[in-house]
Amino acid sequence: MGFRNGAYAKVWEVNGKTPNVTSVKISVSLKNKETGEYDTKFSEYASFLGAQCAKNALMLKPGDRIKLGEVDVDSSKWDPEKKTKYYSWKVFSFEKQIDGAPNGGGYPQNAAPMNQAAPANPMYEGANVEGDDEGLPF
Repeated sequence: MGFRNGAYAKVWEVNGKTPNVTSVKISVSLKNKETGEYDTKFSEYASFLGAQCAKNALMLKPGDRIKLGEVDVDSSKWDPEKKTKYYSWKVFSFEKQIDGAPNGGGYPQNAAPMNQAAPANPMYEGANVEGDDEGLPF
């Protein structure tokens, strides 16, 4: 598991760049069955692109968990002096996961995912929902 469509990620840092781009440091981890510890499989900054996706990403806070929707990876630059290829990770949609929610989180069935405009729901705004997040990979 790594940076891919449907992967769960943890948010570490959020930085607004432009109205259409928000830079978010995310990580994807997987529990090691032998040690019981979590091994990080991916930890980088990703660009959350598009007006609505970037706006919704600005509402994320460190520690939030998300499920990646549409994602893309490309090699953006080759540095011949360092003999290094640089990559860019792009997120076009995601869903914020709610700890303690049925089926490992996500929005209630009638709520819109984070890649769409959703009306404010006071039930979830700032709610302290406790529960078992054992189904999540981190």
